Order: sequence, then structure tokens, then C-alpha cells
Amino acid sequence: MHYQNSMMSTIEVVLAWDLPDAVLADAFRAQVGAMAGAGAE
Repeated sequence: MHYQNSMMSTIEVVLAWDLPDAVLADAFRAQVGAMAGAGAE
């Protein structure tokens, strides 16, 4: 369940940036990586 909450948070954060469609996939990947790294400590 924590994974699903993290993914929903990532989606909400990236969509709030109001980026063009062409860069959304890269932004999602970058944010997922950043959030995964944040939990590793």
C-alpha cells in the first residue's frame, strides 16, 4: 500500500508542475527516482 501512495504522490507532484506532454514521462521517472532515493536513508 505504501508503494501505491508514493506513486499517487509522485503523479500529483509532477502534474502540478504543468509540464508539456512531451516531457511528462521523463519528469515522472526523475521524480520516482528522487522519491525512491529519499526513502533509502
